[in-house]
Amino acid sequence: MFPGSFAPQVRLEDWSRQNSPIHSLDARAKVVCCLVLLIGLALSRPVAWTGLCILVTAILLPAIAVCRSARIPTLGVFQRAFWVLPFVIVFSILSAFNIGILGGLTLLTKCVLSALIVVITIATTRLEYLLAALQWMRAPGLVLSVVLFVYRYLFVIGDEARRMTLAAAARGSDRSFQVAAGSVAVLFGRSYQRAETIHRAMIARGFSAQFTVLPGFQFTLRDALAIGAATIVAGLIPVLVNSGR
Repeated sequence: MFPGSFAPQVRLEDWSRQNSPIHSLDARAKVVCCLVLLIGLALSRPVAWTGLCILVTAILLPAIAVCRSARIPTLGVFQRAFWVLPFVIVFSILSAFNIGILGGLTLLTKCVLSALIVVITIATTRLEYLLAALQWMRAPGLVLSVVLFVYRYLFVIGDEARRMTLAAAARGSDRSFQVAAGSVAVLFGRSYQRAETIHRAMIARGFSAQFTVLPGFQFTLRDALAIGAATIVAGLIPVLVNSGR
């Protein structure tokens, strides 16, 4: 049957609902900071190992400081950033054959650091505020709706899996491959039915694919200072990294 860890224990959801100086920043400001840092990271092209070390240090130190200020587990955030490794390690190896070991390792490092920046942004911003901020920035509404529903339906599947696991354990079910395969089919069938029920309920309540947050956004001096600090860091990183010998 399903292991108990099948239910998506999305710790990011819990972290994003905490209270801290980082969490209280305007979601729009945090999205801008994230984009600015990603641009600065993309423009960084280390020409020597020293430049790569500067790049790693310039991102890791502020990331650790933000995690400490937001009171979220630094190790947990870093672990989630490394989830991108299976998707980029092959391209990094190919790049190492074409442009050298430094180039391949630079690609791998920049992907992990980019994921780290995104994970910190998600871990310190509630999903509804994050999507509302992206909507305010004129991001495609259809894409935002898909992201919201995929994220929320993970909980639907997880809840159904938990119910089925408890029911199977109560009946003394074994954990054979045939039972597991059949359970997966039943799981997605029941999840689909619940999703349809939720969809009809949302339509009945007049859902218009618009994200409304309460209270609304309020841009303050702290948000401006955060954007300014991120801009300075993003501007310094390419200069220091590209000149590192």
